[in-house]
Amino acid sequence: MTKTRTSRYRFLSVREDIERQRKDPKHLSDYKLGKQREKRVSAVLQELEKEGIITFVPTGNLSFGDIKKGVDFFVVYVGDTSYKVCALSVTGEKWVEKHKQRHPETSVIAVNFLDTPASIKNKIIELINK
Repeated sequence: MTKTRTSRYRFLSVREDIERQRKDPKHLSDYKLGKQREKRVSAVLQELEKEGIITFVPTGNLSFGDIKKGVDFFVVYVGDTSYKVCALSVTGEKWVEKHKQRHPETSVIAVNFLDTPASIKNKIIELINK
């Protein structure tokens, strides 16, 4: 097998494992919480996009970016003379450090259910300004 085929096989194998875990009742609630977090962040990103501050692209559920890179969204900020692309991951507070260890190149924001749209927006703006 070539290196590309081997990598693809490993990716598909991991993806299948994740799909199986998500069907397991003991993991289902974590998956649902994660989707709710992503929806809340997506709504704030849409607001920022309407304001003309950023544009963004979701990576897609169980995509290569989601599984291998830990990226939920790519956020693009365009300034007067330059632009910045941020790979963004959304997770809960207790998983932030683990995520940073697995994917050090990806920016992580923790979203809990007490966060308001304004506080989520502030977290995203802080990330852009780094």
